[in-house]
Amino acid sequence: MKHNPTLPSYIPVPRETDIRAYAFHLYEQSNCAPGHDLDNWLEATACLQANIPYHRSATRLHAHINQQEIEKSQSAHEPAKADIAA
Repeated sequence: MKHNPTLPSYIPVPRETDIRAYAFHLYEQSNCAPGHDLDNWLEATACLQANIPYHRSATRLHAHINQQEIEKSQSAHEPAKADIAA
């Protein structure tokens, strides 16, 4: 198998205490909605492996959405330059 330079050479394995703290953070973000323990745990694990900090999880837009999609979404809500000039 060839080495892909765009991928990390290893995936970090987060510690259980870090996963627990991150999952609790996600739980609090969802206004303490019950029944999502496993979802929060798995998402916390994925976020820690991807090095996504807590403050980025506030939007719940993790690795599923890339920066270009976010920028495109933001620009769609801005008025066009022609509308501003009129």
